[in-house]
Amino acid sequence: MSRARSATISVVSHALRSSSPTPTTRSQEPNGVNQLKDRHRRMTVCGAYDGPRFQSTPQSDTESIKSTTFDSPEQCPSSPAWSLISGTSSTSSVKSVQISESNEPIEPGQYAPNTPKPSPKPILKHREVNNARLTSLFDVEAPLMAARAAIDSILHALVACVKEFKAPTELDFSATTEQQPFVLANSFTNKPFTDQLCKLAGLRLKLAEIPTHGDEVLEDMHKATTASIDQALTRMKEYQLKLFKKAVMESKIAFDNLLETFDETVQSFQLPSELDFPADLHKNGMMLLNTDNNKRFIDQLRKLDKLRVWLEGIVTFGNPDFEGKHDEAYAAVEEAIRDMQQHQHKLWNQSIAARALDKLLGSIIAHVSKFEYPSTLDFPANAGNGELPLLNTPRNQKFVNQFHVLQKFRDQLVKIETQGNEQLDKKYKGVSSAIGVSLQKLKSHQRELKDKHSKAYRPA
Repeated sequence: MSRARSATISVVSHALRSSSPTPTTRSQEPNGVNQLKDRHRRMTVCGAYDGPRFQSTPQSDTESIKSTTFDSPEQCPSSPAWSLISGTSSTSSVKSVQISESNEPIEPGQYAPNTPKPSPKPILKHREVNNARLTSLFDVEAPLMAARAAIDSILHALVACVKEFKAPTELDFSATTEQQPFVLANSFTNKPFTDQLCKLAGLRLKLAEIPTHGDEVLEDMHKATTASIDQALTRMKEYQLKLFKKAVMESKIAFDNLLETFDETVQSFQLPSELDFPADLHKNGMMLLNTDNNKRFIDQLRKLDKLRVWLEGIVTFGNPDFEGKHDEAYAAVEEAIRDMQQHQHKLWNQSIAARALDKLLGSIIAHVSKFEYPSTLDFPANAGNGELPLLNTPRNQKFVNQFHVLQKFRDQLVKIETQGNEQLDKKYKGVSSAIGVSLQKLKSHQRELKDKHSKAYRPA
């Protein structure tokens, strides 16, 4: 193999020392010297270079890179550059690098063919991170970030809670008393409102559990969010008070309207003279049949019952004035209902009496129609003219029993009360007259037979 041609590049390995005591300005130096100095300043390979360095390969048939050291300028090869440098410096150390000019291909990372590649070195040095410092910073920032995120979530939940809430038009204050005013009842009407109060109170409790770690920004966020929740709760209480005042005014108006309606209703009542009751009166005397004759009376009872229900629905809120109006109205309604029931009971009794009289009269007629009037009776021998005694004989037994039947009818009649009712009084008199007529007829028949008996046994 033929030796490769090589070119030599000389490099100054250390700073030049001036040989002239008189300083020379840049403008006074020749152009060649200035160009050489500029090229020297731009070079990156010098005695103080901290970049990658290359070792010479062992001797071979072709020496790719050679390094020579000159102890004096006289040993440097003759060239215009060295002649200029020798004029300004006394001593210098120069390294020469010989690069092959053969036609063989040069691999990436090589400076000549058939030379080993240098070991790769990173261009940028790895900067070691202070993990302990980063960990301490994270330990400080992480709780603050978590607290900030928690406060933001509560604030967002508050905004959503307020936007989604639909304020009710009324609330149930039936649980309110003089000792516990402004209390909401646990009812379906109040549930949306009370649920909203619970949500706001829950957000306030969650917010109170979030620590601020002494951070001013977090403390300001915490105070602002607390104020927002308190403001929402205050608006809820104000709205509750507004509805409470509205409910109190409605109760006052309701009492006035109820009393006025009650007076008009009672004045329009008409008590009937009779009512239609079921056939079995003794089971339930307060039951009425649904007939045209009873319709007006039943409607009046229903009106009074509606007034009572209306009164029970008016809330007094523990107010003494309202309590007094409630008691007054309740007593009036109950009295009117009681009067109606008493009248119904009276008519019921009258109905019982009327039916009893009718039944009694029917029995009298039935028995009297079966009376027998015998042709002879057994009388005592010494009976006076004014007396109508009968002997206790089989012949007289049937006739005497007829007197007993009429007497029983009379005893039943005495027990029936007409209660001052004119129609009952007329019926009563009619039944009594029927009994009296039948008795009189039996006695007349007995007298006739006695007279016959007396004439028959009269001494001649």
